[in-house]
Amino acid sequence: MTTNLKKNLQDKYFDLIKSGAKTIEGRLKKGDFVSLKVGDLITFFNKDHDEIVVVIKEIKHYSNFVEFLEENLNDALPGIDNLEDGIMIYREIYTEENENLYGVIAISFEIIKDYISPTIRGDLKI
Repeated sequence: MTTNLKKNLQDKYFDLIKSGAKTIEGRLKKGDFVSLKVGDLITFFNKDHDEIVVVIKEIKHYSNFVEFLEENLNDALPGIDNLEDGIMIYREIYTEENENLYGVIAISFEIIKDYISPTIRGDLKI
């Protein structure tokens, strides 16, 4: 069965996904993110409760955000030009201790442009 995970995003990252510039989400490998698989859906929403639905195309595992950003800086943090600035952004969200404890996943995704929520249209099969 396909999972549809709902996750909040800061407006700037929500807008980067909406524009197509951001195609990879980096998160700690814990909680809801442990069981995600290719083909699952994620509904990202911002503070205004606007939503974007994406389908997972690939999941990669990393030991830490340094390794993750060395491969994915431009797709995860568009507009950030160097590794140090990227690491500082993730350190504002996650502690280094939790990063080392859980590891990091890179979730590559594509936007589903015409997605209609099953709660709005009950006959849609996912």
